[in-house]
Amino acid sequence: MITSLVSWAAVLASSMSHVRLPQSIAEIIVQIAPSEFQLILLLAAFYIFLGLFLNGTSITVMSLPITMPIVMAAGIDPIWFGIF
Repeated sequence: MITSLVSWAAVLASSMSHVRLPQSIAEIIVQIAPSEFQLILLLAAFYIFLGLFLNGTSITVMSLPITMPIVMAAGIDPIWFGIF
């Protein structure tokens, strides 16, 4: 089951990357220019909402292709984001 989840999440991530969806979302968030604290609060609310429906592994695998460009564009250290 986990192998199936990871493989389909990889397909999802590559297809989203092909249409540049994560980069477009990151550019929109950067144009809004929230502070680092506001961005972390927004991501916390996003992960809490996803946690109502999905397990931790699927949340991590499916959301990182979208959230990592946003975090990197905001200047947040990826190590600290991983700890978060």
